[in-house]
Amino acid sequence: MRRALLLVLPLCLTALPAHAAPRVLVVSDPAVAPAGCVDRAESSTGDVAVHGRTVVASWTIGDDQATGLATSRDGGKSFRRSVLTGVNLCAGNGPIEYTVDPDLAVGADGAPWTSSSGGLTPPANPSAVVGPDDARVYVKVGGAPAVNVFAGRGVERGFLETDPRDPSRGYVLTEGVVRGTFRVGPRQQGVPLLLAPGGDLLLARTTDRGRTWRTSTLRTAAPGSQINALGLISTGSTLVAVSVAIDPSKPDTLPGVAQSQGTAAPGTISAQRSTDRGATWSATVELGRVGQSTLGDAAAGGGVLAFAAAQQDGALVVFTSRDAGATWTRSTAATGVYQPSVGVAVDDTGRVGVLSYDVDGDAVTPQVSVSRDGRTWAGPVPLGPAFSLEGHPGSGHVSPFGAYLGGAGYGRELLLAFTAGAKGHTEVRLARLR
Repeated sequence: MRRALLLVLPLCLTALPAHAAPRVLVVSDPAVAPAGCVDRAESSTGDVAVHGRTVVASWTIGDDQATGLATSRDGGKSFRRSVLTGVNLCAGNGPIEYTVDPDLAVGADGAPWTSSSGGLTPPANPSAVVGPDDARVYVKVGGAPAVNVFAGRGVERGFLETDPRDPSRGYVLTEGVVRGTFRVGPRQQGVPLLLAPGGDLLLARTTDRGRTWRTSTLRTAAPGSQINALGLISTGSTLVAVSVAIDPSKPDTLPGVAQSQGTAAPGTISAQRSTDRGATWSATVELGRVGQSTLGDAAAGGGVLAFAAAQQDGALVVFTSRDAGATWTRSTAATGVYQPSVGVAVDDTGRVGVLSYDVDGDAVTPQVSVSRDGRTWAGPVPLGPAFSLEGHPGSGHVSPFGAYLGGAGYGRELLLAFTAGAKGHTEVRLARLR
């Protein structure tokens, strides 16, 4: 197995405090990909999760063929890389053929929890109906078998959280798909589009470390609208579910997005809160109405909750809360951001870091904006050199990044997983900002 290289980039970071210069670690490793997975050198869609001294990062292998994991038990000083088995056909005879947008959490006992969203290879017909067998969310805890959490339902991405005190408890947030269509992307990969009304905001809970799950409905779409899950946050004794209701009859292609086949739809983002481990939930609290509301990332730390999303006008909008999601403040972390894949992390002091990408023609530069109060921002500054999108296969509907990226806080550090270019292929890296 190839050893990880710690890359200290000679970047000019005058827009951030001098001590905030990031260290960047290569997370992905094509050597762990099974021979049955195509495009093993290409990696995208990174995420990271932390509990205690356990740090787990992920990446998707090739054209969403499988998921790679990098696990550290020493606070990120060293990582063991492996492929997630029992989920994808090309990696352990799993039940599904492609995986998009894996989401990570770490249990109170240090076990990695992985949510894998995907299904069977969709047909070439771009108007194929999404059914219960075509879109699934599997959760795998440690070495246990993967479980189809919402069996019998057509569902979208699974946002995963664990109980920081109880290793047996975990939660998954998703939306049910009543009817949708596939738009076929590179290599005949389909993407469920937001083209039909209906659906529910669904939560699944486990009390036996992921062996069995109990499902409940948090919101039901109003007539003519559609519910989309945007994030699940655990903070103290409170769970916060972030979602949006949109009008799917008015989708609009996001302008300026590099090689994106995604859709954007304006909507009002809302949060719901639970203080009894997901058994009951509050009414929705509005964060605000935005012009692009189907992609984003959420995180918490130091008593601060954050949700970030890039907008159609290029603004990188961030909502923060200091009262466990009861009220929210809106700010702009960057402008000129026309690539909708973003990640957010909050450290133990409440400092917020938001990952975004600057797009200049075919060149993309990963960058980070940092705030110490959740309202005013320094940056964005680059996390590495620009790289070209040309020749890289797509991942999901936002080539080549995947729709969702992720971050986490580790003590006084911000950890952000991002996609970067390296000698003709893409790889996932982990930026660590003190």
